[in-house]
Amino acid sequence: MKKVVSITILAFIASVVSTTAIAQQSRIESLESQCNSGDLDACDALGCEFARGDLIEADLTKAANIFTSACDKNNGSACGHLGYLYTVGNGVKLNLDQAAVLYKKACDLNFYESCVNLGISYILGSGIEKSLDKAIPLLRKGCEHEQATGCTLIGNAYYNGMGLEKDLKLANTYYVKACEMESGEACANIGLNYAQGEGVDQDYELAYEYFTKGCDLGAGEGCFNAGVMYANGWGIEQDYTISKAYYSKACYLHYKPGCDEYENLNNEGL
Repeated sequence: MKKVVSITILAFIASVVSTTAIAQQSRIESLESQCNSGDLDACDALGCEFARGDLIEADLTKAANIFTSACDKNNGSACGHLGYLYTVGNGVKLNLDQAAVLYKKACDLNFYESCVNLGISYILGSGIEKSLDKAIPLLRKGCEHEQATGCTLIGNAYYNGMGLEKDLKLANTYYVKACEMESGEACANIGLNYAQGEGVDQDYELAYEYFTKGCDLGAGEGCFNAGVMYANGWGIEQDYTISKAYYSKACYLHYKPGCDEYENLNNEGL
């Protein structure tokens, strides 16, 4: 079964903030002061706050201006974040060519998330000519620096024999690494390989562990396959009620086969 991951340019990491309005304002004022004093990392953080709108009203145009200024001074993360804004057309006019240029600059400045985004751009031909040969080294670079999506995509390349010689064992190595970095897609992929005995000895117990971890991390395919195991009693006691719960969650996570199987069980009165 061909492994396909949702190939999406990596966005801003959501911040988790629980604080008072005064503390929020103090955070913004502190970042502004540090940024005005020449702290480029503070400028990037300030731009992210304006982009996310967690601590202050979102202003994507202002975020783009802040990122541009910091990127011009060679702050890699600001270049990468600005590239994302150009990719989606937020705060700036959508420009995939410019996004690719910024991802390259950010990657060269060791902002490794952008190495992955540039690799994805090469895979998709987004603002740049398609080239798996150029994508693979960028994805590897990201993977080597704790970018889970890079590891997942290298795993897919080995699994599908696209850009790399097909090697199921190496694919699984990369899926496990990405899963350990909390990639739900990678957990679902290695789970499927354990369920099917691809590149590993078939092991339903491990398959279930990886499917449920992937599901918990938001991968609809992981939820779906956990549901399949319960529906069929593969390595686990058959239980249609639990199966339906997993199918329902897969559907909620926009994995259509989960919606279909949930409806099928309902139609069968299960």
